[in-house]
Amino acid sequence: MLKSLTGERREATVLFSGIRGFTNFSEKMGPAEVVDFLNQYFTRMNELLVQHKGTPDKLMADAGRCFWEHTSEKKDDAMQAAVAALEMIHAVEDLRGVLVLPGGAKFEIEIGINTGLMVVGTIGSDAGSSR
Repeated sequence: MLKSLTGERREATVLFSGIRGFTNFSEKMGPAEVVDFLNQYFTRMNELLVQHKGTPDKLMADAGRCFWEHTSEKKDDAMQAAVAALEMIHAVEDLRGVLVLPGGAKFEIEIGINTGLMVVGTIGSDAGSSR
């Protein structure tokens, strides 16, 4: 049976984050170093996102996506996302002593947050999908 490719409109907050300059400095690191760096980074970031009632959704190389679905019981999702983002920035400051980049590169992240009506669901291609 093919996965249904559908979407539905919902009010939500989404946070996107990534490591600034990741491609450049990862090319100067060995594979095991990159994996260790990312595991430590994502472990700390995901802890903060969950602490602020977010649902980490995707990890793509150095980038992550987290969402907060709005419900009648949860009205502070945008604020939770903003506070999580501020805490992520502070956590990076703490991680700089542990996660050292090659060539003295500065470890920085970028974060974007959007709140509003979104189309969410399974989006993509059904070619070759049997699950």
